[in-house]
Amino acid sequence: MKAEHRKELETNKLADKIGGVINSFKEGPSRNATIYGSLVLVAIMLVIIYFWVAANAKAADSARWLKLDSLDSVKSADDFIKENPDTEQARLARLQVARLDLLTGTTNLDSITKSDAIKGLRRAAESYEKLANESASTPLLVQESLLNAAQARETLGEYDRAKQLYERLSRDFPQSLKGKAAADAVKKLDEYSGAILDQLKRLASDTASEPVKLPPLR
Repeated sequence: MKAEHRKELETNKLADKIGGVINSFKEGPSRNATIYGSLVLVAIMLVIIYFWVAANAKAADSARWLKLDSLDSVKSADDFIKENPDTEQARLARLQVARLDLLTGTTNLDSITKSDAIKGLRRAAESYEKLANESASTPLLVQESLLNAAQARETLGEYDRAKQLYERLSRDFPQSLKGKAAADAVKKLDEYSGAILDQLKRLASDTASEPVKLPPLR
């Protein structure tokens, strides 16, 4: 009798469990299960979206590097910069244009294209100053930008601005070669009397298309 009673109890328990499972299917998942399931689904979707965005961003970045390597003119570089603002590749394109402007500006000052040379020098100075302010994470680029901006301003006869840029470079990077060169440039600029500098500034202002150059400082 005891064995039969125990068997009957076990059978009832099994029936109760089976009934509970059936009822749970009829009633649907519990509220907690629904919430947890939704959270898991959202997390999976976010992971998929993240990897999809990352893959597309990486592909776009690679495409920009390839495009940067293929630039063959100032116009194509300018177009590239406009199409890809606030990117590392656009900053490097601006650096390339500034280097070209500085080179052509300084080499054509004594030629019939002097007016274009002046425009190029001003554009180079402005580009380099912007790059110096935007490239804090790349010290070498900051140094090049400050030095070239100062040299461009000096060539244009803008000695006060050139001195400010030299001083910033020598202060922020005192141990670098460019920083030491900038410190020497400041000292040599200081050797000229105020009267001479004032006269040269007035002359440069009166003949804006023909900047006056001081004797070599380096």
